[in-house]
Amino acid sequence: MSSSTKLLDPAFQGVGQRVYPSYIGTEIWRIENFQPVPLPKSEYGKFYMGDSYIVLQQIFLQTTPGKGGAYLYDIHFWIGKDTSQDEAGTAAIKTVELDAVLGGRAVQHRELQGHESDKFLSYFKPCIIPLEGGVASGFKKPEEESFETRLYVCKGKRVVRLKQVPFARSSLNHDDVFILDTQNKIYQFNGANSNIQERAKALEVIQYFKDKYHEGKCDVAIIGEGTSRVSAIIYLVLYMMISGHCNILYLHKCVNGVHLPDDGKLVAESDSGEFWVLFGGFAPIGKKAASEDDVTLETTPGKLFRYFYLVILFYCVQTEGTNCILSFDLKYFLVLTAVSLKLIWKLYRMCSESLLFQHSLAVLGVESGSGIILERVYGSSPEEVQMVEGALSKAMLENNKCYLLDCGADLFVWVGRVTQVEDRKAASQAAEEFISSQNRPKSTRITRVIQGYETHSFKSNFESWPSGSGTSGADEGRGKVAALLKQQGVDIKGMAKGTPIDEDIPPLFETGGKLEVWRINGSAKTPVSKEEIGKFYIGDCYIVLYTYHSGDRKEDYFLSCWMGKDSIQEDQMMATRLANTMSNSLKGRPAQGRIFEGKEPPQFIALFQPMVVLKGGISSGYKKFIADKGLNDETYTADSVALIRISGTSVHNNKAVQVDAVATSLSSNDCFLLQSGSSIFTWHGNNSSLEQQQLAAKIAEFLKVKFTL
Repeated sequence: MSSSTKLLDPAFQGVGQRVYPSYIGTEIWRIENFQPVPLPKSEYGKFYMGDSYIVLQQIFLQTTPGKGGAYLYDIHFWIGKDTSQDEAGTAAIKTVELDAVLGGRAVQHRELQGHESDKFLSYFKPCIIPLEGGVASGFKKPEEESFETRLYVCKGKRVVRLKQVPFARSSLNHDDVFILDTQNKIYQFNGANSNIQERAKALEVIQYFKDKYHEGKCDVAIIGEGTSRVSAIIYLVLYMMISGHCNILYLHKCVNGVHLPDDGKLVAESDSGEFWVLFGGFAPIGKKAASEDDVTLETTPGKLFRYFYLVILFYCVQTEGTNCILSFDLKYFLVLTAVSLKLIWKLYRMCSESLLFQHSLAVLGVESGSGIILERVYGSSPEEVQMVEGALSKAMLENNKCYLLDCGADLFVWVGRVTQVEDRKAASQAAEEFISSQNRPKSTRITRVIQGYETHSFKSNFESWPSGSGTSGADEGRGKVAALLKQQGVDIKGMAKGTPIDEDIPPLFETGGKLEVWRINGSAKTPVSKEEIGKFYIGDCYIVLYTYHSGDRKEDYFLSCWMGKDSIQEDQMMATRLANTMSNSLKGRPAQGRIFEGKEPPQFIALFQPMVVLKGGISSGYKKFIADKGLNDETYTADSVALIRISGTSVHNNKAVQVDAVATSLSSNDCFLLQSGSSIFTWHGNNSSLEQQQLAAKIAEFLKVKFTL
């Protein structure tokens, strides 16, 4: 495991490391005792109001048939209306940690009970089931053995929004559709002004309730005006036509599950009477009461805010000290006053430069043995969230900062790709505080995006956003983000930056040609078998001939010599001489060149699928050279211990290189293969791309050894 994940929650180990098509879909964790706990799949769709949940949706987008694709991640943290503030905060923080496991590529969404996004609700068919109680919050879980009559209001034309309401006549109105779930019968009450699509959606929910909680054996009755069997079929068929989910078998199942009295009407007097008896008798239904659910926020032009940090510095001394002056990197000035055994000052950040402070402190009059603890405390008061003036453009966003984009109904948190994990957690918390400080409804949607993976809805708020930057559409999840996720205690200094998201593909040779490779051994060239083409030893020299057809010409040739960095001079000269002889035999037609290890052009690399550069050499000249020098022979063999780094991301950059088999060779930006005897293990760095992971599997197969994950 890479160092950048060593402090992440064990519940997230292995997430996002499965290779298509072994895993696509949804994973859910519930917060229990402030820790994420995987939820059994049998519980998917049930959300207790006293708990908080994290939902990961992963899909594989195949951009080109047969040539791989990309994973797209969305992480939602769902907050029940009765969950504690601490648990809700834990869900938000753990969401950021889960995103770190996925390489910082996920889009994050906050979901409040009753105000869930359509995207979130679409994961659960036909709907999510909100239940009273909870587990982690200390609420008692409802007893499943004793059936409890429940009344739900069913809303939504595309996705169902189901909400449990008090079982009372006052909850009913003529604008909505209601479902009354009793032990022996399920009733659907259609308000006179209710929407026909919502009525059809309610039928889906009723069928789900019947199958899930009544073993398919209870009766169903529809209460309300204009609910004959004909109208029931009409609005169900209409919904299927509108949604595009036309399924005759499902239509038959739904409609025939509805109780039909002998008079041919869905609303028999017995059903209507039974329904109203449950509410204490029939009485006129009052007007719909206004609620927060009916408040529609207005979308406004985006306002961009830069997020600042409030820093508190604790300075502890063992004995009482005296007044002194602390100079901090020439940007901060404090007057220190001793108070008993502990001295506490507040240090407010005065500029938006770096958070990495210099440790060269000039402290006067402080006893030796003092300890310094630096703690960052985050907030979002107006002093710490500062509005950015001017028309919004992409150039305003700096990769080492976090920003809030206020669009009225939506609030976006944008984080630069080199921000720290703790900064990202704090910025998400700041968005919550910002909503409170602006007296916004709690239902205000919060979406967090990372640099390079911005959504269309985010980018649409900027007047200037280069069309060629970032990702969009099918490419939104491709590439690799150089997300330098710095954890507490983890030194990432010196880590290589990730490869760019967009790569220009250079002109390559025509495919379908004939590739031949020879290895230099003394004064001769030895053919490399077809199975071994692609393996290059750094102590050897090779001749590569590629014959292909280009345009109207009958044949074209590419002839080159590859020189390993540890190859001897005699082999290099012999490779050049033999290549010249081959060129002459082809009447000088080949394009010819010398290629040195590490300087390979993309056209050369693309000839090999894949290209693996290995330690040591096989030629007799190399073996004699290391023997004369008394050097260890580190030549790669199939039964040796070897560590191979995969940093390539495309067909013209698919080279892998053997490195020293030590921990310091690992990098979170690459993938590695560790060969041990007849087995090989893969190691995926947090910031490695899908292309690297696919190439790692390809190289493991190429090396002809047992592949172990």
